Amino acid sequence: MTRMTLTIIAAAIVVGEVTVNLVEDQDFWWSLGWAAANTAEPIVGAIVARHLIRDFSVDRTLAKGFLFGGVTVGPAVGATIGATVLVLSNDFGWIDAWIDVWVGDALGVLVVGPAIMVLVLPWRRSSAAPPRLDLTIGVVAVSVLGILFFVTDGVPLGYVAIPVLAWVALRLGSRGLAFAAVLLASLATAATARERGPWAATADVDAQEQLGRQQFFLLAAIGGAWMLALEVRRRVHAVEQAGAARAELERALERADLVDQVQRTLVPRR
Repeated sequence: MTRMTLTIIAAAIVVGEVTVNLVEDQDFWWSLGWAAANTAEPIVGAIVARHLIRDFSVDRTLAKGFLFGGVTVGPAVGATIGATVLVLSNDFGWIDAWIDVWVGDALGVLVVGPAIMVLVLPWRRSSAAPPRLDLTIGVVAVSVLGILFFVTDGVPLGYVAIPVLAWVALRLGSRGLAFAAVLLASLATAATARERGPWAATADVDAQEQLGRQQFFLLAAIGGAWMLALEVRRRVHAVEQAGAARAELERALERADLVDQVQRTLVPRR
């Protein structure tokens, strides 16, 4: 990415953030502070990730750069600026505000980032596509779980997301998990915002705290599922490489045997 492109993207973020906040009757300096937070976050995260990633292929190196830069450092910088803005403009505790902003931004990156990458990055084709039955089961399971968040209160259905995401990671791979995470996080957040579902049932805390708990849970559940998906992908790739190496060795032995037979045919018996 060139400096000109980076400058254009940063300017677009600032203009968009300030414009939306002014339309919502927010203070100009407050809007400018959040624009600074939302500009610094992706730029810092991208720079850190790019220094750690050698090439854009889906492996542990990409996961490390994405996790450290995109999910940790970038949101931490944005949360530092955002929490400071909240403290200066409202009666917030800095640490609580920082945690809320960081968890929300980190979850957003963890959910949206992989979905974008599966669309734009070159992925190594797997030896076999997931069966249609598995794909159907995954879509139905995530959709039903998300819908149940809207129609139940006080039932700890959130924990069901852990085995569902693990099953998707094992059976549908990285691509399936990327879109399952987007769907599940969207439905869970929408339900909690409407005071429905397992996280809205905690009446001893306010709505912001309920949403924060839900986001932290999803951050851990989706992050764990991604670790499982990448480990499975690494092992499958290792097995495929070993199989390819054995096949190449067998072809080499066949060629050597053929050469030996030709030599025996051409050389006189004496």
